[in-house]
Amino acid sequence: MSRNGVWRLPVFMAGLLPFMVGGMQPSNHTPFYQTRSHFETDSITTETQYFQNLVAADSITFKYQFETEFLLLLDDAQWQEYQQQPSLLAKKQYILNYWKATNPNPLLEENDWLKDFLQRRRYVRTHYAISRPPFFDDRGKYYLKYGKPFRKYVDPAGYKKVDMDNIQQIRVGETTNRYINLRMNESWSYENIHRGFVVHFLKEGEGFREIDDLFEIVESVEGRRKYDPNVMAQIWFALVKQRSYLSHDFLVAEDKLRWINEGREHLRFGYDQVLAQPFFIKEAYEKRRRLAIKEAPHVAYDPVDAVNRLKFYTRISQFRAGVDSTRIDIVFLWPVSSRTIEKMIDKNQDSMRVVFSALFRNRAFDSVDRQEVRRRLPLAPVESRKLRYVVGEARLTAPPQTGELTVQVRDEVLNQLGFRRIEFRLRDFRQQVLLLSDVKFLADAEKWPQDLFPVSDIQNQRLIPYPYRVLRRLLPVSTYFEVYHLSESGGAHYEVEYKISYAGGSPNLLRRFLNVFSGRKTSISVRYERPIVQDTAHELLMLDLGQLKSGRYQMDITVRVPDTNAVATIQRQFELR
Repeated sequence: MSRNGVWRLPVFMAGLLPFMVGGMQPSNHTPFYQTRSHFETDSITTETQYFQNLVAADSITFKYQFETEFLLLLDDAQWQEYQQQPSLLAKKQYILNYWKATNPNPLLEENDWLKDFLQRRRYVRTHYAISRPPFFDDRGKYYLKYGKPFRKYVDPAGYKKVDMDNIQQIRVGETTNRYINLRMNESWSYENIHRGFVVHFLKEGEGFREIDDLFEIVESVEGRRKYDPNVMAQIWFALVKQRSYLSHDFLVAEDKLRWINEGREHLRFGYDQVLAQPFFIKEAYEKRRRLAIKEAPHVAYDPVDAVNRLKFYTRISQFRAGVDSTRIDIVFLWPVSSRTIEKMIDKNQDSMRVVFSALFRNRAFDSVDRQEVRRRLPLAPVESRKLRYVVGEARLTAPPQTGELTVQVRDEVLNQLGFRRIEFRLRDFRQQVLLLSDVKFLADAEKWPQDLFPVSDIQNQRLIPYPYRVLRRLLPVSTYFEVYHLSESGGAHYEVEYKISYAGGSPNLLRRFLNVFSGRKTSISVRYERPIVQDTAHELLMLDLGQLKSGRYQMDITVRVPDTNAVATIQRQFELR
């Protein structure tokens, strides 16, 4: 996920937490939030405290401690969804679901985005607090949404000398030195989030208010009309020069204005036209700045632990598990890291330490099943066999449904992560018709050091997950799948047909060119028949792909019961090199 994205929430109110009901009873005690001191002394510092206080909050506490800040994080569609929640209980559940949904990596112990938000929350309550609701000023709103500004300019109030442009002096013979009286102000840049994202604040009372135009910070101008367009533009130019490091667009505007003020433009244009140019430059910049604020992500976080650095691949297949459940088999392929090997001190004694994890959550973002598999691989055989991938395998079980699957690889030597979240639909094998599972690719375990791979016993053969992301012509592949509900089909025998068809050239242009002249076959077809002896059949077939050329292929598997004409098919695409 993108680091700055926000997950859209489904409107899901089923299964509300029973223990929340206690927090919803009418309260006779003094509301928790009534003064700024209550706001500043808020003791919430951890994720657990946040959820516990959310559940227990009465309506007043909920409004000022949770809801006001939470609404800043929502885009327009989410805001509408939230406002449609029928009760305080439902709104609390929406907030809980929001933080579950936006967790960048639910396999970690903490939600990094919520942890980041709570840190911002504490900072705002210390530095941007005011005495009236929402108990923080406009700077606090931006800090809650985006965190610490990328760059910041703080300008105290007072008189400042401004150099008016040389064109004014040439035109009307005026002195170039003017004084302006400025109000206290700040300018924040979030260029790390979106180009041109700069926001200005003006001190007003005990806090700061966001302003739409930088010129609003000017209290008065000595000897000139404050709202003369040319004066406004020239003063704006002086303010831009102070803030030019905040934004690339500021630098461009400053450069254009400097060119005019050096007195060169009047050589090509008339004086009146040149005098108007700074005003047009100012208006054009302000238009781009407002557009940048509008186009910026609605909220952004700075993950601390969940930095997605490791590249890895997965092969996922589904099988029936018992009567009412589905099994998810996940094969992890993590490219062997040279940096990990280089960090080893004694290559004869040290080991690569990798943790493979998988998690399935339902639509309410509750964990259904989770598994963590630790692999410790001696470095010597890894190097001697020039192992391309560290292979891991995880297995999850859940009733058929649509939810979210998260997979993760952790290199414990470098303490780095790779993770991925996807929407995932579990297949339903409960239908009483002929069905096929997915296909798994396996390899003969006897050809590899078995302490480097997870080994399975299938039909009296020791097999490992296929140890490459792309199938190799020189390494035979075994295909495994299962057939369900054979007994209900009503026949005595069933037929299995494999067909492998060429689907396109290799992405590698050199390989594609060489294959034109290779003369290798472009398809394989295998058919055999077996008796029906039980409801489920376990099919394992080894395929020799050595006669095929490199490229992309499609495998079609058809199972047919001739007596009743029951048919089930499944397809699988793969690449061969």
